Parts: sequence; C-alpha cells; structure tokens
Amino acid sequence: MMTPETWRDLQGKLIRDRDHHDWAIGYPGPDDSGAERHIGRVAAYDALVTDMDLIALTRPPGDCWAELRDILAVNRAQVGHYPNDGEMIGRAEAYDEVLAYMAEGSA
Repeated sequence: MMTPETWRDLQGKLIRDRDHHDWAIGYPGPDDSGAERHIGRVAAYDALVTDMDLIALTRPPGDCWAELRDILAVNRAQVGHYPNDGEMIGRAEAYDEVLAYMAEGSA
C-alpha cells in the first residue's frame, strides 16, 4: 500500500539510481560498453521523478500508486518495441526495476 513514506522512499531511490547512472556515463569503467543503457536509465528515472511530482500534486493520495503503475506499464510497453536499442534496453531495465520495487512495497 502506498503511504507518503513509501512514495518518498521510491522517489529517493529513483534519484539515487539516476545519479549513479549519470555518473557512470561520465566515468565509464574500462569494460563498460553500456553507456547507451546508462543514458536510457537516466532518462527513465528522470521522467519518473517528474511524473511522481505531477501525480502527487494532482491526485488524491490513494490514487497515486495506481497512477504511477499505469504510467510505468505504458512506458514499459512502448520501449519493448526496440529490443536492439541500448538506450531503450536501459529504459526497460529501469521500468522493470521500479515495477518490482513497487510490488515489494505493496506486499
């Protein structure tokens, strides 16, 4: 169940993950050939943080979790059409990770 604390925790996690992948873009490791995946994850996390801000301002608290899950499902379905694009793979990984986190948080 979504509470203000779980919402804040998820948003904080997204920001930390976004910052981590943003750093990885600027400082790739010697074997890091996944820059496009990092770029996709940064874009996905950034968009989700913005979506969460908008949802929190426009929806009653009880509707926020379901609204975010709907946005994630639509976004995940859209990126699934590009299985060979590194950036889209990164976005898909980010969306899958957030959906899994939300499932754990609502259990």
